[in-house]
Amino acid sequence: MWGDFLAERKFWAQFPEGPRKNYVYAQKLRTTQGNTVDWWATTDGQPYNGSNAVVSDYRPMFVGFTLNAASGAPAAAPYDYTAPFWGGMCAGKTHQIIRYSEVICWFAEAAARSGKHQSEAANELKKVQQRAYNTVPATSDLATQAMKEHGYEVAGMPFALVSRRADEFRLNILKEAYDYRKGPQDYVLVPAGTLTHSQDENGVPFTYTTTQDLRLKENMAVTAAWNGDNSIYQIYPPKETEKNPNLRR
Repeated sequence: MWGDFLAERKFWAQFPEGPRKNYVYAQKLRTTQGNTVDWWATTDGQPYNGSNAVVSDYRPMFVGFTLNAASGAPAAAPYDYTAPFWGGMCAGKTHQIIRYSEVICWFAEAAARSGKHQSEAANELKKVQQRAYNTVPATSDLATQAMKEHGYEVAGMPFALVSRRADEFRLNILKEAYDYRKGPQDYVLVPAGTLTHSQDENGVPFTYTTTQDLRLKENMAVTAAWNGDNSIYQIYPPKETEKNPNLRR
């Protein structure tokens, strides 16, 4: 469960730029010295070697459940990555289970797959895209685009009623994500030549330009071969199979 709060690096890299991305992820990470650095920053400006990261977790950060501190208490205003953050566990933050933008994405995908209300659905989806990108990208496949937009809308919100995994499950494309995680994971996360904000081991801020493409595997290793439904579903509880040995997936 807690792992759902950790951002996958590749998904961050492929997440379309725009106001929505800046709302879902912290644009910079604030250090204890009060500096704002990029998540891929190293203390020596050299390629990452496993021990020279400014921020040890070395990944982007979701901000859906991150709050700033205000007079020793959690702030009510939206998170500001330049300000001190609240380190407590309890705060009066409302969990977002279903948001209107998600309903629009469901409507658009359902309309595209059913062949009904497509014009209305496309116009509604444009509202989500306009908010996300400050423009409306060309869309040739309404169903696929609506599914992707839904995935972006619920990113960093593990309490969402319908997750991106649920979309991948019903469309039978979970294996694609599994295969990538089992493979070399060679997607370029941060290209060479990227201006990077960092700080050295003494907390002194500096900037540098990356000299190599950053490719990095996720921390949780995937080694087992894909095993069809057994890789998707949990096993039946032993108590249930003892009662009925015929239970099968």
